[in-house]
Amino acid sequence: GVTSHLPDVSAGAAAAAALESTAVPEEVYSAMASILPSNDPLDEPAFDPVKYLNQLFPSEQTLVGIDVAASKLKVRIVRLDREISGEVRQLSRAGDKGKQDLVDAQRAIAELFAKIQDIKAKAEQSEVMVQEICSDIKALDNAKKHLTTTITSLKRVHMLVTGVEQLSEWASKKQYREVGNLLEAVNQLSKYFRGYSAIPRIVSLTSKVEQIRDQLNEQVFEEFRTHVKPGTGGSTPPPLLAEVCFVVDALGKKTRRSIIKWFCKQRLSTYSSQFSAHDEYSKLEFTEQRYVWLKRELKYYEQQYDKVFPPTWRVPEMLCEEFCFLTRERLTMVLDEGGFTVKALLHSIQETLKFEGEMAEYFSSAKFANIISLDELDLTDESAALEEDEDEE
Repeated sequence: GVTSHLPDVSAGAAAAAALESTAVPEEVYSAMASILPSNDPLDEPAFDPVKYLNQLFPSEQTLVGIDVAASKLKVRIVRLDREISGEVRQLSRAGDKGKQDLVDAQRAIAELFAKIQDIKAKAEQSEVMVQEICSDIKALDNAKKHLTTTITSLKRVHMLVTGVEQLSEWASKKQYREVGNLLEAVNQLSKYFRGYSAIPRIVSLTSKVEQIRDQLNEQVFEEFRTHVKPGTGGSTPPPLLAEVCFVVDALGKKTRRSIIKWFCKQRLSTYSSQFSAHDEYSKLEFTEQRYVWLKRELKYYEQQYDKVFPPTWRVPEMLCEEFCFLTRERLTMVLDEGGFTVKALLHSIQETLKFEGEMAEYFSSAKFANIISLDELDLTDESAALEEDEDEE
């Protein structure tokens, strides 16, 4: 090669060795090549100066242009130095700018943090304000509720006062239908004011209501005592007695039970005297007459009292049941005493079974089925209540 004809080749080798000692890692070159691709042999990481010179001057004849090539290389070196210096200066300016941008960013972060703190403080203030508003709204809502309750209570007090006065007036005039309807309303108002026992005016009104109830209780009993007589004689009960039943319903179950009990006792008094103990009709031979008496009594009830007592009172059923209890008691006494024939006993049993079938058919008729079915009919509780009332008396 021509390098053997070149002067100071050792100096070039030394320069190459120096370059190798400061060689840039291959990874850096690869990164640079991916960013700035180049075909210049001088940019190759494994640059060989000898090989490069042999390529420039392959023969002795080409050495004539060595001065020109050297000048070009010098010019290129100068240009590269200038470019490197420019890049260094630009990098320096970029570093200063980066520092300034960092400072600006830190300042912006500080301002943002301050704004966030301010927003947080305002949010806390807003929360406190909302809580205060909600507290005020709750207080106003409670005040509205209390005011509404007070107004309602005052209206009901006025209604109770008016109702008590009207009750007294209608009771004295025997306007029982109106009294019954009004008494129901007064009862509801009295229940409402049970929790106001510390107020003297309310206590006075409720006491007045109880006095009127006691007065009406005695008054309705007097009406029944006046118009309900034992036996099948006497005049037809007046329509007023049906209106009295409205008052009885308003007075409650206890008064109704007492009325039914009194009525049954009053109607059965004739039976008790006609079939009294040790009387001729008390014998087993006259068992059929006992049942005939009840059938006649039920017929009489349909004619005289069917429109007096409400169907829901089930007075015929109670009358029949009381009759059965009384008859069982009397027949038990007769059986205990003895002195009857087998024929009389069998006849009595047959008539009793026949009577039971007739009563079952009678009370399962459409008239009574519309009131309550036999399966639902609960005379035991009513009878037990009547017996309890007897024990109290």
